[in-house]
Amino acid sequence: MFHLEVPDGSAANHYDMSSNYHWKRASADFEMLPSKEVMNPLETFRIDPPVESHVIRLVLTRNMMGHMDPGATSVGFWSIRFL
Repeated sequence: MFHLEVPDGSAANHYDMSSNYHWKRASADFEMLPSKEVMNPLETFRIDPPVESHVIRLVLTRNMMGHMDPGATSVGFWSIRFL
């Protein structure tokens, strides 16, 4: 499970590596669905309404396989792309 966050206020309109942003949630929770065919399924998510920001934070909150495998304690993606 994951969601997106963006900087609060005008900070969303510029990128500054030294900034300590105050983040706000920009999406609902998204959940990856386990697949019996492949271990790492390709998922597509639509963000509606669209998020406009120069900086975005993807917050991973729960492992997709954690409920089936107690040893699955890591969260992450093999790859990600924004269109």
